[in-house]
Amino acid sequence: MCSLKIRQVLVAALSMLSPLFCAAQEPAESSEVSYLSFQVPGAFETIPVGINDSNEVTGSYSNLTFNGVFAFVRSADGVITTFSVSNSSRTAPVAINASGEIAGQYFNGQTFEGFVRKADGAITTFSPKAGDITYVTGINADRTIIGYFSGTNADSPVHGFVRLADGAIIKFHVPGSTQTVPESIDPEGEITGYYLKVEGTNEYAGFVRSCDGAITTFDVPGSIQIMPVTINARRIVVGTRTTSQLDDGFLRDADGAITTFNVPGAVVTLPVSMNARGIVVGSYTISIDPALFSGFLRSKAGTFTLFDFPGGMATTPASINASNVITGYYYNGHDVLGFLRLP
Repeated sequence: MCSLKIRQVLVAALSMLSPLFCAAQEPAESSEVSYLSFQVPGAFETIPVGINDSNEVTGSYSNLTFNGVFAFVRSADGVITTFSVSNSSRTAPVAINASGEIAGQYFNGQTFEGFVRKADGAITTFSPKAGDITYVTGINADRTIIGYFSGTNADSPVHGFVRLADGAIIKFHVPGSTQTVPESIDPEGEITGYYLKVEGTNEYAGFVRSCDGAITTFDVPGSIQIMPVTINARRIVVGTRTTSQLDDGFLRDADGAITTFNVPGAVVTLPVSMNARGIVVGSYTISIDPALFSGFLRSKAGTFTLFDFPGGMATTPASINASNVITGYYYNGHDVLGFLRLP
């Protein structure tokens, strides 16, 4: 499958940055906004991926002592707890729910499987099909987990799955497609993601799967491909689209109406998260230089607030909660650190 999650692409770009890049511009926003930087002790990369409404943050980190990628959870008062699936060299959280339960994937020595970690630290592993590659993409307050899985061959079909709180797994795919990738689940269990429209191409369209399993597909006119990335409690879907000229964002209302948007002057606008209020957060750049990515916040009315971590480079938001607290990461010239943007 040709696509990668946006944050993975930016993490790879960050690892190649050097202090020779110019520092990011100062944020043009209210002085009431504050920023907090944090780092897993000893890590050279701290990559937050999700925040819940209690301001608990999860993500992954790397250090020079141990070869691998490991997980962390940061409490609202700043206490960082690291963890990993037993005997795994790579444990990668992707989301945290309202109860502090974390879902993600880990490497078992042969392939990737899914895991869920309870707030008390107990970890359960799972896979929709033994031996296949499993990627987790989300978890909601009901402990319903979504993701996708495929065989180990490059041309293996990619199917979606839903794992219920009792451990039962439901597999699904968009009819007629060999690649179905769920990306986000709302509090009621409605799912959005993307699927391959035409075999042998990079043409992807979006889908919404209702709680009863009914799948509705959709596209954005004028797009080569679209990739929904999140759905909120109001069943509003946000994602990215590629046209012949640029990469920008789109918003699909619950009734199916679509609005496209782009940070003024940007050649790339990459939304990554949206809260229940309809506030969208993501990254943008006016250049193809990864060091020049900055953050944006789009209001429900469609206005933009642009920001950078003060003095940092490549500010990359990852998630926003109901209080408009944003987590993400940035490069300080030496390490990749996590941040909180507090309204």
